[in-house]
Amino acid sequence: MKKIDRAAAAYQKSGFIKTSITPKPGGASKAAKFLLLIGPDQAAEVLKKFSPEDIEKIAREIAQVLKLEKSESEDILKEFGELGADKKTEWNPSPGESISGGPERAKEMLLAALGREKGQAVFDRVLPFGGRKPFDFMNDLHSEQILLILKNEPPYVLSIVLSFLEPEISSKLIAGLPPASRKEIVLRIARQGEVAPGIIEKMEVIFRDRIRTQGQVVTEEIDGKSVLAGILRHMDPGSEEHILDGLTTGSIGLADDIKSSIYTIELLMNMDNKDVQYLLRDFDNSELAIIIKGKSEDVRGRILKSISERRRVMVEEESLYLGEMRRSDVDKSTRELIDYLMELEKLGEVKIPRGDEKWI
Repeated sequence: MKKIDRAAAAYQKSGFIKTSITPKPGGASKAAKFLLLIGPDQAAEVLKKFSPEDIEKIAREIAQVLKLEKSESEDILKEFGELGADKKTEWNPSPGESISGGPERAKEMLLAALGREKGQAVFDRVLPFGGRKPFDFMNDLHSEQILLILKNEPPYVLSIVLSFLEPEISSKLIAGLPPASRKEIVLRIARQGEVAPGIIEKMEVIFRDRIRTQGQVVTEEIDGKSVLAGILRHMDPGSEEHILDGLTTGSIGLADDIKSSIYTIELLMNMDNKDVQYLLRDFDNSELAIIIKGKSEDVRGRILKSISERRRVMVEEESLYLGEMRRSDVDKSTRELIDYLMELEKLGEVKIPRGDEKWI
């Protein structure tokens, strides 16, 4: 116990223990590092000599220590004079061994010094959530997934969650909110005060459970349309139409979105030359001049090579003459060509290869 008393005396002399004077700035940090250096057993005994307020400060500092370098360790031991010299031989890391703190080390020390119940109470008060940031498990999710998890939650819940997530992620989520909700949530974040740990813990349990039970649903809601479109591309036209008709019954918009994903202008690339020529003959030069705007070199070349030399020159000249156009106007003309292609396929007048197959 004499060495422990000398430790307390050394802390008091250095201003680390609160007496009638205020501790030196940085005292809690140095005390935390010194306790890590002297080893868990003796550190727990020394910690008992501190006031409750200083115990909390030191525990918080221990949790923040990631690694103690050898040079810094020697400086801290030297600062405590005789006591420091004693500790070099009592607990000195072997070459290559590092000394680190962290929340778990702080918890171990508190439980050893104050007992399990009191030590746990202090730890929970000083380091709520075990030293981690609330909702940190959401930081690894895509912003679209987080929005779906938080779907239908009231503004006060959203403001709490967004205030704890990484700023980069929160900014994306806020940008994805409806304008009316965005303003209210931003104001709530700006005015946010303390939130009881118990409330946050309950919210975390709910969201963790939602991720576990709805994870597959979240993935399907994000990627389902493109996945289904990819599947339908490999099916025969009759089966595809049957499935899309079934979707139309439940949701016209959904069926149209999937059709747009299946039938794109890139379909021309795998079609037979005669079928492409047959398709394009029913579109005049002005229509083709609009359709080739903004297309890839491959698609543009496919269209121009499928018409006569004379038409090609006229279409290219008119497209150049038209100048810049609104994307919506170009997309509309392109969609008309694709819709016509779908009709020709239904009539059996052209063939659209399914999947990656090509006609030769």
